[in-house]
Amino acid sequence: FYYFCRKYTKSLLMDSELFPIVNENGDVIGKATRKECHSGTFLLHPVVHIHIFNAQGQVYLQHRSMNKDIQPGKWDTSVGGHIDYGESRDDAARRECSEELGVKAENLEFLYTYMWKSSREHELVNVYRLIYDGPFYPDGAEVTEGRFFSAEEIEALSEKDFFTPNFLYDWHKLVDFLDDNYSGYSYDIFITDGSEILLDESIAAADYIEYEFDVDLLETEGKEYTLDVYLKDSQGNVVESLNKDIYRYDRPASMTKTGQVKDGNGNIFYPVIGYHCYYEDMGKAASYGINVLRSYGSADGTIDPRVGNVGDMIKFLDEAWYEHGIMTMATLYQTQSAGHATMLAGVREMVTAIKDHPGLLGYLVQDEPYNSLETDKITEELKTAYKEIRAIDPDHIIAHVANRPQHWDKSVDLSDMIISDRYPASNETYFRNLQYNYISNAKAFSRGEKPVWNLIQASTFDDYNATGVNLRNMIYQTMFAAGDGLGYIAVSAADSSGNGLLNNEDELKVLEGLENGELADSVKAFVTGEYTTFCELSGAPLLDNYTDFLLRLVPESYWYKAFIKNNQLYLLVLNHENETVDVSIPLVSTDESIAIGNFTATVVDGVSTAENVSGNGTLETSIPAREAVMYKITPETIPDYSKLTGLRGMFKDGEAVTTLANGSYNLQGAKFAALYDISGDVPQLVKIYPAKDFEITELEQGGKYMVKLFSWKGSLFEDLTPEEETIVIE
Repeated sequence: FYYFCRKYTKSLLMDSELFPIVNENGDVIGKATRKECHSGTFLLHPVVHIHIFNAQGQVYLQHRSMNKDIQPGKWDTSVGGHIDYGESRDDAARRECSEELGVKAENLEFLYTYMWKSSREHELVNVYRLIYDGPFYPDGAEVTEGRFFSAEEIEALSEKDFFTPNFLYDWHKLVDFLDDNYSGYSYDIFITDGSEILLDESIAAADYIEYEFDVDLLETEGKEYTLDVYLKDSQGNVVESLNKDIYRYDRPASMTKTGQVKDGNGNIFYPVIGYHCYYEDMGKAASYGINVLRSYGSADGTIDPRVGNVGDMIKFLDEAWYEHGIMTMATLYQTQSAGHATMLAGVREMVTAIKDHPGLLGYLVQDEPYNSLETDKITEELKTAYKEIRAIDPDHIIAHVANRPQHWDKSVDLSDMIISDRYPASNETYFRNLQYNYISNAKAFSRGEKPVWNLIQASTFDDYNATGVNLRNMIYQTMFAAGDGLGYIAVSAADSSGNGLLNNEDELKVLEGLENGELADSVKAFVTGEYTTFCELSGAPLLDNYTDFLLRLVPESYWYKAFIKNNQLYLLVLNHENETVDVSIPLVSTDESIAIGNFTATVVDGVSTAENVSGNGTLETSIPAREAVMYKITPETIPDYSKLTGLRGMFKDGEAVTTLANGSYNLQGAKFAALYDISGDVPQLVKIYPAKDFEITELEQGGKYMVKLFSWKGSLFEDLTPEEETIVIE
């Protein structure tokens, strides 16, 4: 009631707010009401725009509410607002940061002003920059969510009606300003081991750079080294500096270089983790495809596998592995993280006791650590936990659950993988790619170096209703994002109401269907690439600017992927919307070598408006709200699908490339190409080109080059067959 009254009163008062009227220099020459300024009088009045950047050079944007009158649902500048009459621009900027995002903006940097004129108003825009990693507390009435975007991501999405026009105009002016203002600047980069300098290099500065160094400089695993970066102006004065402790750790033995995990027998498997599963429910969980469990107690409390209870943890591990073939992520935190001073002795005891158990997959050191306001404190605790555990056990995964993208850079540094757990807030507000967005964003932060698992809300929570349709939708968002693992929370009844996955018959029917082989097939089609793709339309990550993954949010209401299994064509269609959508999918292979004629499509799993659909060349049907439907496509004339598997390489004018020259190329069966200069002893990366079409212009006369082709395999890049895919030219 208070909120309603406050908002209603605010709406009555807003039109009568007083704004200063200014000249082009910002000098106050009068005053007028908000209504007068916005009614076509074009009275010049001042506003503030604040661009919030994190330490990685990414800019935070806010997602405008669908209830906004202007540009609803678009992504917009970090913070923006009017300057009140009698208020300074600095005070206005700080106030707006506090009101819109709950941010105390202590280090605002004023950059410049410009004038903006729309069809209804004329503004003098005062532009600020703030370096801040979070946390953020968006005003839910104005902003539905927010996240950081890279510059490359903004450019990739700039023509997709994704951002407000005001932001794009603002952004391009900001980029030009920053580029111009870094002229003559440099970064001095040092890596030291105590007093010994291991790296000393100076490079030209820009608003955002990526710098790679040879990790072999850090010779000793687990030892603390120091990274110092100094931004200097043209006179050599230090403008900004960064100091960071860095460590080298090899990938744990229970994880492959591609981010896949191994069971107690050394077999690679796709992890499906269960959270909050009672000890008594292990067998039932295993029957529905759950193969990893977060250690959890019994319903009656007699078994409590937490730090301090080594015997109960071993009992849990024994039951899970020997009786049900389930691996365990051992929980090492309670109310405090595993790295808290009060926990360390018990953590060391537990790790020492269980590190050789065949059913141990790894350790969980905290749940959503960055929900805490004490960011620096929890970061130190996570670092301590990693170092302490790794000193005892170098073979098993160390991880924590993370749900705040603004801190994923820290999560990447402090764990062996990211477990994303972005739960839906309601039934109506999340299905347009929310799970996909978070997984892809996490992959971008990890630069493809560490796997990303997605933890799905599988029990009713707040305004969200757990249903089979919703569960299946989120599972396939995970597949389209090539998630390296998935999981469900909560598995057992979370309270006396019986609310839990194993008590939800609607969700269990979905898992039964997936356990008939559909999930295994989907992993091979979407994640590992073991099944050949026939055609697809999705939000699959683009690659540009070396190792940056760019999130592409396809505006279509549905995505699809067709793949070949045992000479049979299958097609998965995912509806993003909260309503039935009509789909029209041309059954033509991506390389256009095969076009399906007359066919019959039969629903294998999921719910469609028709169980069987016939057509000629194009599948036309309707998919109910949020459904993910798997079809078996049976052509009247079976084509030779083997032709598709042979098209793995680099092509020019339709012919496979055998020699290399500057010009236009096309990739088949690969996601991107990398050009290396191999004239020296060590190959040097020249450029990475995004699939599918690209142009090489970098070859110089007399040079020696190599092209390597890569495919998207889970979270890491994998070389294709070197004998067939490597091209060398002198």
